Amino acid sequence: MSLTVHDADVPLGGPKVAAVLTALALHANQWVSLDRLTAAVWGDTAPPSARVNLRGYAARVRCAMRTAAPDGDDRLTSGRARYRLRLDPGELDVDVFHALAEQARAALRDGRAGEAIPLLDRALALWHGEPAENVPRVPTIEPLLTALEERRLAVAEERLGALLARGEDALVVSAARAMLADHPDRERTWGPLILALYRLGDVAGALGAYGQARAGIARRLGIEPGPYLTGLHQMVLHRDPRLGSCAPAAWWVTTVDQPPAPGGYPPGAVAARPAGR
Repeated sequence: MSLTVHDADVPLGGPKVAAVLTALALHANQWVSLDRLTAAVWGDTAPPSARVNLRGYAARVRCAMRTAAPDGDDRLTSGRARYRLRLDPGELDVDVFHALAEQARAALRDGRAGEAIPLLDRALALWHGEPAENVPRVPTIEPLLTALEERRLAVAEERLGALLARGEDALVVSAARAMLADHPDRERTWGPLILALYRLGDVAGALGAYGQARAGIARRLGIEPGPYLTGLHQMVLHRDPRLGSCAPAAWWVTTVDQPPAPGGYPPGAVAARPAGR
């Protein structure tokens, strides 16, 4: 978590101050109790002086806000054993990220992959490392940060789908491999890699990628790939002509947990590309 003004970071003064700001920002414009803030900073190991310390950390947040904006004194307000951080629309990167991603998804649903790609690029460019990486991981805040990271990965995978829809197969291969280096068990990343390799004429590479995915998922998770990857594998084996055909790009914004479509092929097994590509 960081506070930025005119592309310059405003010092917060340590991870616990950052944790307070994170908890307040994730519940922007809502009252957050001292008990909730205590859990966000220390989890179940809060010291007896937690409330006193929290007031000191809140004072540092207020000081940082005062440095950041002319109305900084009014941004953090306190009530009876609670605090509220006021943020305006567009001031929290997470909100901007979600808005851009939703615009991109709407474009993908309408088959406008060319419009979706720059929106997805802008959304992903807001990320710098892990979410709130300078904040202590405690049970109350960890699920929120995990959900944010999952959303980031999902948007990156939607970008792969948009690139497939534009016929940018070589870019998909490089981007998917980079993602899989850090997240080797994500089937929605293996799928675009397999399809892109197939479309580039590397059938052996596509089948080899499926083999890598299957072996890795079995080794690390003890399960077989789901219907999305297994259906795609069958399509590659049978050189299914739909792998290179035009189809609506909206498939990439559907979930991969749907049951196989009629004929045994999973929804989204065939990505779209413009006519003539």
